[in-house]
Amino acid sequence: MKGKNGMIRMIRVFVLIGLLGVQMQAGEWNYRIRSPLLGTLGTLHFTKSEKGHSYRIEGEAESAGLVKALWGNRKERYLSEGKIVKGKLHSRTFLIERKSREKEEQIRYNIDSAKHRIVKSRIRRKKGQAEEKSRKVLSYFSTDDLATLYFNLFPLRSAPGRELEAWAAGAEKIGGRVTVRIPTGKEAQEERKRLGVGPESSIVYLIAKEKLFGKAGRKIVAALDREGIVQKAYLIAVPVVGKIYLERRPR
Repeated sequence: MKGKNGMIRMIRVFVLIGLLGVQMQAGEWNYRIRSPLLGTLGTLHFTKSEKGHSYRIEGEAESAGLVKALWGNRKERYLSEGKIVKGKLHSRTFLIERKSREKEEQIRYNIDSAKHRIVKSRIRRKKGQAEEKSRKVLSYFSTDDLATLYFNLFPLRSAPGRELEAWAAGAEKIGGRVTVRIPTGKEAQEERKRLGVGPESSIVYLIAKEKLFGKAGRKIVAALDREGIVQKAYLIAVPVVGKIYLERRPR
């Protein structure tokens, strides 16, 4: 992982972490992504709403500082829409839109429960003209996307130290699997100290068994408050950059 592409991928990972931390109730949340060496790298904004048996989760990410200069003032938008069935969120559509000064990209996941398949379509544009189009059926199926996964997974019914795997649309670059582990009491205490949160915070490990940034088994550490919302998280990037942090900001 080198240069701006590696930094951009890290920001995208934290956008998804923020989505995973949006609580079931309707609301609004703001986050900052920062590096101790490079300062603020980006900001995130999330909203969650429900109407009848339908839900909508929307996230927006904007680059800042060094990443803004390298990324061409790129912005991203994430949208998950679907239905609520017996308290569970079932995704119908998961949309990712990326825009910079000259390029645009739209990735859409259509989740078809009747046909038991996920269809991924992508359109890339440069200066307003379609440059590349693709469409494929993913090799796995799930009614979750990366935004709904949290609601259907937590509270995690697993003992400390054990792992639980779940599948989600949008996670195909790591084989479609998201591995979650509750740390042991000693591990959790050490992570709270590193993150600067109190004993009331729950600690969760999100692990990519497939390669992420060129290495398998990378771990993201997240602290959740009593309402189950992500307070802080960190990812160990590379030796030069060190840790990249996600921090919730006051509304």
